[in-house]
Amino acid sequence: MPAGSQLVFDYVDRAVLDSAPQAAAAGERRISGFDHGQLRGELVASGWELIADLGPGELNTRYCARGTDGLTPSPGAHVAQARVRS
Repeated sequence: MPAGSQLVFDYVDRAVLDSAPQAAAAGERRISGFDHGQLRGELVASGWELIADLGPGELNTRYCARGTDGLTPSPGAHVAQARVRS
């Protein structure tokens, strides 16, 4: 990808996945997630830089706090923005 290209993606913090035995007990297999604390390093190792990583609290403040539908981000939900390094 050309330098400066950007990617926005959502992910679930791996710690939340690892602490959700009820999902496995219900037969729901969760196979991917990122370790929030290691995401920046993983991106750098792949030629990217982390620009933003919004967790549930920040997502709630930005997108849900003024809503009237009662929706809130799931625990461990993140939205990240990364850019290909120059």
